[in-house]
Amino acid sequence: MSISDGRRTESDGKRRLTTLVVEERDGEWVVTQGGVPVEGRGETAAAAATAYCRNVSEGVDGE
Repeated sequence: MSISDGRRTESDGKRRLTTLVVEERDGEWVVTQGGVPVEGRGETAAAAATAYCRNVSEGVDGE
C-alpha cells in the first residue's frame, strides 16, 4: 500500500499530508513548511529535512 492511495489499515491512525519546501540557498539546504515558524538547515537535503523534523519535534522556533 502506498501512502497516497488513501486506504488505511488498523494500525494507521490519523493521516495528514503536508508539503515541505526543500531548497538550496548559498551552498546549504534549507527546509521549511508554510505556516510553521521552523526551519531545518544542513549540508544535504536529507540533513536539512532531518534537522527540520527534529526542530519541529523539539518546538524550536526558526526565527
